[in-house]
Amino acid sequence: MTNLKRVATIGDLARLARRRMPRFAFDYLEGGAGDDKGVIRNRQQLDRILLRPTLGCGVTPEISVSLFGQNYSMPFGIAPTGPNNLLWPGADAMLALVARTNNIPVVLSTMATTAVERFAEIAGISPWFQLYPLRSDKVADDLLARVWGAGVRVLVVTIDVTTNAIRNRDVRGGFNEPGFLRSRRFLMDAARRPIWLLGQLKQGKPRLPNLTPYIGASSLNWETARSAGDLLRHDVRWEHLKFLRERWKGSLIIKGILDPDDAVRAIELGADGVWVSNHGGRQFESAPASIDALPLIKARIGNRAKLFMDGGIRSGEDIVKAGACGADMAFSGRSLLYGIGAADAVGAQHGLKILRDGTFAALAQLGCAAYHLLDSKWIWRTDEPALSARAPD
Repeated sequence: MTNLKRVATIGDLARLARRRMPRFAFDYLEGGAGDDKGVIRNRQQLDRILLRPTLGCGVTPEISVSLFGQNYSMPFGIAPTGPNNLLWPGADAMLALVARTNNIPVVLSTMATTAVERFAEIAGISPWFQLYPLRSDKVADDLLARVWGAGVRVLVVTIDVTTNAIRNRDVRGGFNEPGFLRSRRFLMDAARRPIWLLGQLKQGKPRLPNLTPYIGASSLNWETARSAGDLLRHDVRWEHLKFLRERWKGSLIIKGILDPDDAVRAIELGADGVWVSNHGGRQFESAPASIDALPLIKARIGNRAKLFMDGGIRSGEDIVKAGACGADMAFSGRSLLYGIGAADAVGAQHGLKILRDGTFAALAQLGCAAYHLLDSKWIWRTDEPALSARAPD
């Protein structure tokens, strides 16, 4: 078992994960569109934000939040990520257990390698479900019925996948080629990571069970991924979201929004929440950082809907920065998957502890009594007049 005593950051977990995961899996997890400039931009822009501490407040911060009638223990959730069980054996179940143990939201992807029914059983608390708009209304109705029957009451509709992303890491590694999972390169990569390989042999070949009734039950490979992709609607229009709003009885969040006009349109169509996201930098390399779009959208929509964001979140201070920019909750997909790659479920739990402790410490240092009290006044404005230097007496 990996010793986590001296693991201080999510970055430390990522370095450990790189040693344990096959290269193709780590590259898929860490990489983004193009040459990763969008991924890098998310981090750079978060790092540029400075916060304004106010001293002498003596606060013990409250970090719990309430969303859609549910109380959560901290303002952080696990963002949807696709074929997690391919990246690390049993990763979906580990994420579900961490969410259950710590009372945080976890969002299962349409493209997940665990069925929503099984995932909900493991999570215990009601998970959220991420849906890509589908070409077939019949398939959409059937899947939504399954999701509702599993106890899900929050639907996250992702609308920023208008085409297959060009990810240069995957191209160079051959991960996007037909037959990759049977290739010599894959076999050699897997053989160098025996823990991962033994886990895969034990769990069996990953599948896409949320889509199995519509594409067949064959194991995850290039052909099934293509079949799954054929189900998705890439020409999403606002009327398609209206269709989903009419059919979904629970809370509805629209994910992938970066433009304030789009945020307003989503709310006008009945969205209960807007999720500001550039898909973790994985879809369009030239998209702005999520944290840059967030305050613009907050200024436009005010309190008309709940506001969420992901993109580069790696610390408690990042979570607090998101709150100061307008987010009711921040999400990350990579952070806890790095923890799983580093040390299985124990690593994910350690990663969450890093985020939770950091959030509490950041609020205490700011002198802010509760996460929900954060707003733009806690951001240090670099355009404010500098204090005049005082000559010595």
